[in-house]
Amino acid sequence: MRRGLVIAFFLFVCFGLLLLRCTSSDPSMPAVALSYPDSLTLAPVDTLFFDIDEEVGFEQHSIHYNRELDVFSFFNEPTATLYLYRYSTQQLLEKIKYAMEGPDGLGNTYKMGHAYFGPDSIFFYQYPKGEFILADRAGKVKRRWVIDRDAFASVAPVDIRTLTPITKIEDALYSVGLYLDPAMRRNQILNVTILSLKDHVFKAVLPGPEIYHGGAWGNIMQYQLFYTYNPSSGKLVYSFALDPYILEMDTQGNMHRHLLSSRYLPEVPEPMSDNPLDHLKDKERGERYDFTHANYHAILYDYKHGLYYRFASLKLSEEEYLDRKKGMKIQKPLSVIISDENFRKIGETALPISEGLYVPMTLITADGMLVGNEKLHRNNENKMPFTVFQPAAKQ
Repeated sequence: MRRGLVIAFFLFVCFGLLLLRCTSSDPSMPAVALSYPDSLTLAPVDTLFFDIDEEVGFEQHSIHYNRELDVFSFFNEPTATLYLYRYSTQQLLEKIKYAMEGPDGLGNTYKMGHAYFGPDSIFFYQYPKGEFILADRAGKVKRRWVIDRDAFASVAPVDIRTLTPITKIEDALYSVGLYLDPAMRRNQILNVTILSLKDHVFKAVLPGPEIYHGGAWGNIMQYQLFYTYNPSSGKLVYSFALDPYILEMDTQGNMHRHLLSSRYLPEVPEPMSDNPLDHLKDKERGERYDFTHANYHAILYDYKHGLYYRFASLKLSEEEYLDRKKGMKIQKPLSVIISDENFRKIGETALPISEGLYVPMTLITADGMLVGNEKLHRNNENKMPFTVFQPAAKQ
């Protein structure tokens, strides 16, 4: 009898230790949310159309929405023109043409990012030079800040896009970057650049997860960083492509990790190589790895519904990848993880990209989640269409 009690106690202790290990926040542990109340999905509820002219193509690098001013904007790179719309009516308000050269010039507009905070508070980011520019609605440049790339040699170069926008919190601009130097381990790089508009200085924060110690993962897709801002909590939330955890950080640098994983990524994938320095050595092999392995993608905060959406970019089969190499337009499937404001997962649903959705043009507005619709644009090239998604109970 006593021997049976000892065995039972031993098994209880072992089970307890196993449970502690499974709930550990150890970043090296593969982790996946195995069970959750799968109660929500995302459903298309509307389509919005913005009038565009013959100078504007469908694919736009930088789209911004200001909910306080009800202004929707995008920057057309070829013509250096900012288009402003009244979002609630989709009415074109103004086209602001900026110079490319001279004292009010924006310079090279390739991958130009922007954010509209008011008629005298329009920010641009000039990617080739690493320059933030403050301009106004009259087309005048009011101030410039250039990142010292020697001093910031271990900081990911800022990359402003629709899914990685400029975020203004009080007197500071926040942005993230993409660093692909194989000589630098990702966890040695700082990934967030902050510009103080009060002191006019840059600082960098947020090293990459320890998980990047372990090898080389393709070319680009596993190295991306996305983020979103929750104005209710005042916190920024970061999503590294390789990490099942997201990072929640306040403006003081206090950070918490939360598991927010996809059922399609049960564990961290095996690296392409165990040597981090092999990254980008064989780009063809890296491209194959990118497309035949899943990774995490964008994260968005839907303030209207109090929900987070984390995207998972799923893998292609070997056959699908080879068809893509032959020129077929095949995208990686997308799954969207839905969580509440406490990062409790409450749903996961496929995003129907086969319906012509163009995910790089995705943003949150007063209506929910907008995704650019290329298929509808082909039907009418004078329109920039967006499909509106809102959360809905699963049937």
